Amino acid sequence: MDPINEGEYTRYTLLKMKRLLLIGDPNSIYLNNYASQLRLHFGSDLVIDLFSTFPPLKKPEVLPYDHIFGVVRRPSSPFSRYRIFTRPIQLRKFLTSYQGRYDVAHVLYCIQDLMVTGSLLRNFAPRVILTVFGSDFFQLQDWKKPWFRHIFKSADFITSNNSRALDSIRNAFRLEPEQMKICRFGFNSLEKLKEVGAITQIESRDILHIMPDKTVICIGYNYDSIQQHIPVIQSIANNGDLLARKKELFFLFPLTYGTESGYKAQLIRALETFPFEYKTMQQFLSEEENAHLRKAPDIMIQVQKSDSFSASTQEHMYAGNLLITGDWLPYDDLKEAGIYYRTVESPTEIGNQLPYVLNNLQTEKDKCKKNPEAIYRLSSWNANLPSWLALYK
Repeated sequence: MDPINEGEYTRYTLLKMKRLLLIGDPNSIYLNNYASQLRLHFGSDLVIDLFSTFPPLKKPEVLPYDHIFGVVRRPSSPFSRYRIFTRPIQLRKFLTSYQGRYDVAHVLYCIQDLMVTGSLLRNFAPRVILTVFGSDFFQLQDWKKPWFRHIFKSADFITSNNSRALDSIRNAFRLEPEQMKICRFGFNSLEKLKEVGAITQIESRDILHIMPDKTVICIGYNYDSIQQHIPVIQSIANNGDLLARKKELFFLFPLTYGTESGYKAQLIRALETFPFEYKTMQQFLSEEENAHLRKAPDIMIQVQKSDSFSASTQEHMYAGNLLITGDWLPYDDLKEAGIYYRTVESPTEIGNQLPYVLNNLQTEKDKCKKNPEAIYRLSSWNANLPSWLALYK
C-alpha cells in the first residue's frame, strides 16, 4: 500500500475526465484546499461539482466549485436540525437523478450516509473513490460496519492518509490490496510557515504576547474533549519536579475552534487551579498568526483519543517543536519517514515524562532537526497532488 508513483500520472490522461463530483463537507479545509489545487492545476478544463453534506458557512461563490448541490440551507434554518435524516434522502435522490453525468464520483466525508445508497453509488459514475478519514473509521461502531461492506467492495479505490487505517479498513471489509491507496492532503499552511521561516522563535512569541524567556509547552490544538487536556494538566500539576521549576515554564492552550463549547467551559474552569503560568488562545487567528503559534512553543503535547495524520500536529513538528504524543495514534508513517517524536502510553504519563524532556531539551530538539524537511516531503501539495491525480486517470 505504497503511495501511487508520480510517474503514473500525466496531464493528458487526467483530462479524459471532464466532470468530477466531490461528496463532502463544504466547510472542510481539507476538501476545499484539495478542490482549489485541482482548480489551480486545470482551470476550466475540469468541471468540479460538490454534493454538500453540511450547510456551507461561506458564500458558495467563494468556494472552488462550479455547482453545489445537496445540503445548502444555512444552520439557522428551522429544517437544519433534521438534516441527519434528510441528508441521506437527498443524497439518494441526487445519485438517482444525475446518474451518468460524471466521470468520477469521489466521496470525502464521514461514511454514515452511505448506508442508504445501496448500489446507486457504484452505478452513478464509471469510477468511484472513497476517501476515509481514519479517525471517522476508528470511531465507527462494529455493528454498523457490515452495512458498508458492499459499498467498499464496489469502490475502485479506497484512500486514507496512513497505512494503519488502510490495514484496518481492508481487514474489516475483506478488500483487495489493489483497492487500497495512501493519499495525503497537502497543507497550505506549510507554505506560510516557510514564509515566516526567517522569523525567530522569540519574535513569534513577541507577536503572540508569549513570555520570551521561558520553556513554552503547547497542549492540544482545539477545544474538543478528544484532546484529553484535563488528565494532562492534572498529571502536570501533580508532579513535584515540575512544580519545583514552575517559574521556568509557560503553557499554551489553543482553543480557537472545536465543536464542544461545554467542554471548553469545563477546561477553562479546570485551568483556574492550574499552578503554572499559562495562556489560552480563544480568538480567531489569521494564517500568519497560526504560523507564529506553531513556531512559538518548544514542546507540543498531543494525546487525543484518535487521530489521522493531524495537520496541526505536523505543522508544530515542521516548526521545530518536539512532539510528545500517544503511542496508540497511527503515526507509524511519520517514524518510517525518519521523523523524531516521543510517545506515552497514557495522558497521565505526561507529568512523569516532562522532567526528563526538560532536562535534555536541547538534545531532544537536536533530534528534531531533520523533521521539517521530512514533513514537507510527506505533506506539501507538491509531494501529494500526483498521488490523488493518478486515481482519476
